[in-house]
Amino acid sequence: MKIGIITITDGANYGNKLQNYALLKALEGMHADAEVVTMNNYSLAGVSEFGRFKHSVKMILTKRKQYVCEKRKLKVFNEFNKKFLNFSPEILSNDTLSKADDYDLFVCGSDQIWNPYYVPNIELTTAYKAHKNAQKISYAASMGVESVPEDRYEEFCRCIQAMDAIAVRENAAADYLTREIGRDIQVVVDPTLLLHKEDWNTFENKPKNCPKKYVLTYFLTKPSAEVAAGIKKYADDNNCEIVNLNDLTQPDWYTISPNEFLYMIHNSEFFFTDSFHGTVFSLVFHKDFLTFPRYGSGSNGKQKQGSRVKTLLGIAGKIERFVEENNFPEISKIDYSGVDERIETERIRSLDYLRKATEKKNNSIDLPEDECVGCGACAAACPTNAIHMVEVDGFYYPQISKELCINCGKCKRTCPQYNVDSESLKNNIVHKAYAMENADDAIRMKSSSGGIFNELASEFIENGGVVFSPYFDETFTLAHHAVTSKQDLKKALGSKYIQSKAWQSYPEVKVALDNGQKVLFTGTPCQISALKAYLGKEYENLYTQDLICHGASSKKYFDLYREYLTKKYNKTIKEFYYRNKDNGWSPFSIKVIFEDGSEITEICRENVYFSLFLRNYILRPSCYDNCVARKEERKSDITLADFWGIKDHDNTGTSMVITHSQKGEEMLASIKSKMRRFQEVSFEDAIKINSSYNHGVDRPLDKKSFDKEKNIDFENLFRKYVEVNLIKKIYRKIQRIVK
Repeated sequence: MKIGIITITDGANYGNKLQNYALLKALEGMHADAEVVTMNNYSLAGVSEFGRFKHSVKMILTKRKQYVCEKRKLKVFNEFNKKFLNFSPEILSNDTLSKADDYDLFVCGSDQIWNPYYVPNIELTTAYKAHKNAQKISYAASMGVESVPEDRYEEFCRCIQAMDAIAVRENAAADYLTREIGRDIQVVVDPTLLLHKEDWNTFENKPKNCPKKYVLTYFLTKPSAEVAAGIKKYADDNNCEIVNLNDLTQPDWYTISPNEFLYMIHNSEFFFTDSFHGTVFSLVFHKDFLTFPRYGSGSNGKQKQGSRVKTLLGIAGKIERFVEENNFPEISKIDYSGVDERIETERIRSLDYLRKATEKKNNSIDLPEDECVGCGACAAACPTNAIHMVEVDGFYYPQISKELCINCGKCKRTCPQYNVDSESLKNNIVHKAYAMENADDAIRMKSSSGGIFNELASEFIENGGVVFSPYFDETFTLAHHAVTSKQDLKKALGSKYIQSKAWQSYPEVKVALDNGQKVLFTGTPCQISALKAYLGKEYENLYTQDLICHGASSKKYFDLYREYLTKKYNKTIKEFYYRNKDNGWSPFSIKVIFEDGSEITEICRENVYFSLFLRNYILRPSCYDNCVARKEERKSDITLADFWGIKDHDNTGTSMVITHSQKGEEMLASIKSKMRRFQEVSFEDAIKINSSYNHGVDRPLDKKSFDKEKNIDFENLFRKYVEVNLIKKIYRKIQRIVK
């Protein structure tokens, strides 16, 4: 499992770097693969590249000494980053984060990543736009303030609500979030407290020219004159130098490293600060200290940033070390008895939260039967071949070998059911609809409708491309094959209403595309979605064609029906045609040719097998309510179907053709000269007469009764479920009313 830590990563803040280091070490102790997701403070704060440049120029011109000092400090911190922090490539936007699909889990925290006055991009610091299979938790995330301004409220709650587990580092934030989003919010210790004093002892480093006896100050906002005077008096009374770590007039101290920062706290006589992490390390090293209020600009002028410090000191039982008003109190020594035990209790509890929240989840596909579409994208994508598609009740389902599975999550990231994103296609598709008929009578009669696919495929083959289309082999197993000749193309003509083993062709499609070959892939809408998910990127040389799908029928019933015919006629079946036009395009017929040359033809509505299909008894479970592809926003370039209801036709077949892209329009333009009918029609009117385009099919009211049939006797099934009788009429009337 790969973990990405989302926190503030650039800049030169001691607490930020040390919490970053501590959380990384804690996670590495639990999981082998963790890294810090490199963010950019300017991006988080909404500052553009030009704004950064403008700020630098202004600093050089007006505050050159400060600019030089800041550059020197940043260099020290960058060296610290390289030596101690495992950084990822830089993430600059929500879009970049959404494409970082090698992460299984994002841990958001610590630091003030949810401070509404500092981080306007809350979607980034909650991993809100991360890929859909990633877990998202927070650890010790800080708001820094006690409430969110009204103009940020809705976005703030939406993003945090979407997280899988939430833990903050201050009580005020937990109370606020619990109240506002109604979630269980845990309060955990800052990451720096996940490590022990001994860990920090070995990590600290003594700076050059360190005085033997000194009072240390580290204020992120300027202390009042009264506080400054009190510090000076204490230093004078105790014969100490004053070292201020945030004073530009003392550049050698201003630019020390995080390791040296630790040493300076550890070895000081007394520490005065308004820093949260300064307070943390005062407790860790058992120092005498005082923490003063820190102020940050807010919507109402000034807003205290003391809630996290109060929470910390409350845990340690030393709340009196927080100076409520910005004045100088009486100095007293600290009794540290019991402090370590109190902190250790919270450390153990916090580590337990972190361990449970980052436990290795089942990262493999685990779909219910009625959600899996059987596209096989997971099997094709699996890097260890741990997934095999097996036939269950006439439909294909993935079976995962636990011995081979490495829990990489690639199957989940590829599965169309886990990644339904048709919403993202909206406003990008302009649909156009056509009524079309091939001018070649022979081709049109061999095709299910208007003979359009033959011409589209021929165009690719004639120009050196390859067509991937399903056809039967000699055992009547349906699979996708590479079609590169007119001879093979004949096998691909006509409808097949069972599901093809399309996944076997996905790797071959990728090879052809990567070699620059022009590819036409044809299949059901879910197979088009699966192929594109498997490929993982758009290819200019890939063209896709789907169809208006009534649903995939059970291979079990197809096999049993052929067995029934073989026994009934005592002959071996050579060819099977779902849609034969000997009796016309409507009503179409099933045609079976035996090895001795004899044949039978039966109108589909009078045929038991085809009637069971048309009346939705033998469809794949996912083809009812849970079909992910039966939507207006298709991923294909072109859709083919029968144009039922078209006027002025000779009953030899008319195709409904819908384009969804410029590629689709180009494909039609290339075959226009071979059409006897090429008529643009209203898209809305076209799909009205074919509701299967974007609506699920109805599950028969007596489907459960049908599924319990143990003895598959087709003559009995015809009488019970196909032949029209009073009971069937009542069932169908009820179904129409319910619908």
